[in-house]
Parts: sequence; structure tokens; C-alpha cells
Amino acid sequence: MYRTLLPLLGLAFLLPVAATAGDPVVLLVQGSDHGELKACHCPGDTVSGPAKRAGLLRRLRNRPGDELVLGAGDHVPPPDSTGSGLADSLLSVLGRLSFDAVVPGELEVIRGKRFLEAHAAVPWVAANLEGSEAVAPVRTFTVNGVRVAVTGIVDPLLVYEHPEGFALAGITLVDPYEALGSVGGALADADRRVLLFHGDLPTLLDLAPALTGIDWVLVGHGPETPTEPGVVAGARVLEAGDGATTFLEVVDAADRPAVRVFELKQLAETAPDVERSLAPFRERE
Repeated sequence: MYRTLLPLLGLAFLLPVAATAGDPVVLLVQGSDHGELKACHCPGDTVSGPAKRAGLLRRLRNRPGDELVLGAGDHVPPPDSTGSGLADSLLSVLGRLSFDAVVPGELEVIRGKRFLEAHAAVPWVAANLEGSEAVAPVRTFTVNGVRVAVTGIVDPLLVYEHPEGFALAGITLVDPYEALGSVGGALADADRRVLLFHGDLPTLLDLAPALTGIDWVLVGHGPETPTEPGVVAGARVLEAGDGATTFLEVVDAADRPAVRVFELKQLAETAPDVERSLAPFRERE
């Protein structure tokens, strides 16, 4: 059943999602942000985006294990736009915030194996990225008594749009369709299955036959605004939108499932420690 829900206190809006059977599972999702530090293009805004997102996440996450915190990839800036210092600092923030699974986007992959392994505190997950022990094909959790398996796919075509994509020493991108087939057994053992897909929607549609059994597909590298969830091969597909300005809470529950979209610029809460750690990069903005 679909529900139309009104804005909540001006801080978030809810998108309707079809009901599912079983116990509720909460997914907290950061969309692709490309290392952007501003929560909006507002005068005087500097590094408020990551600080506001961290403050919100700490409030939403009641106790570790009660929900999953997921990243859709591209959480660093392009390598030609800034030095490695900002990218390192942003991924250090992700590590401190105890994310549960993050699919590397092309902006992380093209920085290479050493970069991914230097930030092994970030729980990378990608079924089609081989060669690094820092990247797991599947990560499994128990949330509210429900076994949840999370896997990831990064679209190789996005990686090869960058010259660095042709010189990935030590890591290999394999065919996404074959990669999903290789983790099918691990996914089948779970009660819920989540795919973090970093790529374009047309590429995802080409993978439709491999999505059988997947409950949620959370898409990075999509439009700036989160879309209403659709269905592909039985899987609910949600394009997570611009992670620099929004943050998502997905409640997959039978009685009232919904996606809540928080507009970061409207939030008063912040994380002073995150703001301090990114203060050296204010001048870049």
C-alpha cells in the first residue's frame, strides 16, 4: 500500500514505499557528495555539510546495531580538483562515524588500491572490485533480529571515464552481472538483501535479471534530488540524490514503510569535532 505523507517540521519530507513483510529494518543512507563541503550554496556556508550530516547521524543512530549506515560512493572530490588532504580527511570522518558499508564510487576507485587500503576503517563493499583485502564482496549484519546482507557494485564505465581508470595497479573491476552471480549464495542466506549500486540507472536496468532476490537497491551517481522508489525485477530501487545536501532514512517495515529525506541546510544540529577537523579546508570553498 502506498501512503502520501506530509513534510515533518520543515526538516524532512517522506516518500511513499510499498509495504513489506517482516520486522522493521532502518537504513541510514548518504548519497554521493563528491567531497562537497557546503550544505547549500549559501553565503557564508563553509564546511557545514559534513558537520551537519554527522550531527544528524549521531542523533538518528540510537545504538550501533539498531540500524545500518550506508554510503553510496563518491564521498571524495575528483583528484584533479584538490590534493589528497581533503579526501583523506573526509574518509577519516566516515570512519569515525561508524558507517557499516560503503560502496566505492569511481572517485575513490581511481585513486587506487593504496588509497582504499589506507582508509580500511571505511567498510568498503563491492562484489565486482577484486584485489584488495580492504574491499569485501558482501557484509552481513543483524538488525533488530533480522539478518541483512549488503553488497555493492561500482559501474566500470564510470571508472574508465577517467584516465586513472586504465592504470589501476593491484585492483581489477569485473563484470557486474557475473559479480552479482558470484555472491548469490551469501545473499541467499540473509533475510534482507541490499545492493549499493554506484552507477547510472540505465546500467542498473541492464542488470535486472541479476537483481532477483534483492530487496533494496540504493543508487549513487544519480540525480541531485532523491527519487520516489520504483521497482526493478522485484527490488525496490531508490536513487539517493545529492549526499552533500540531503541524508536519507529508509524504514523497511510492514506497517508503515517510508523514506525520510533530511535537508541538511535546514538542520541546526552539528558535530563540532567534524567541523574542526575540516576547518583547514575552509579557504578552498
